[in-house]
Amino acid sequence: MAELSGGLVLRYGLLYGPGTWYAADGALADRARQGELPATDAIVTFLRIDDAVAATIAALNWPDGIVNVVDDDPASGTVWVPEFARAVGAPEPRIDLSSGACGRPVSAQYAHELGWRPQWLSWREGFAHL
Repeated sequence: MAELSGGLVLRYGLLYGPGTWYAADGALADRARQGELPATDAIVTFLRIDDAVAATIAALNWPDGIVNVVDDDPASGTVWVPEFARAVGAPEPRIDLSSGACGRPVSAQYAHELGWRPQWLSWREGFAHL
């Protein structure tokens, strides 16, 4: 973990759920239904919006520093985009491996050490409840 004096930075995963771009009525769901959300090989780590709220409240008692707040299931777009498309009633996405996108998995280990655990351990479960 990086040192930070006099403050706390929460680094959230890609937020999904009610009121976000990644909701059943969100902008990315619309793109998916229009066939405009390709599945790339970029790796992302998600966080359901209600877990972000819970972590923010818990963080009021955390020490200074930088904390990743994510679920426990990083995934490439070739894995999560088809699941998201199914969850929002969109057609199977096209695979696009030409972008050179990479991304990287992020761990919430330090947040776990501070006592926080997401209610939604994986976007897979969370997408099923969009």
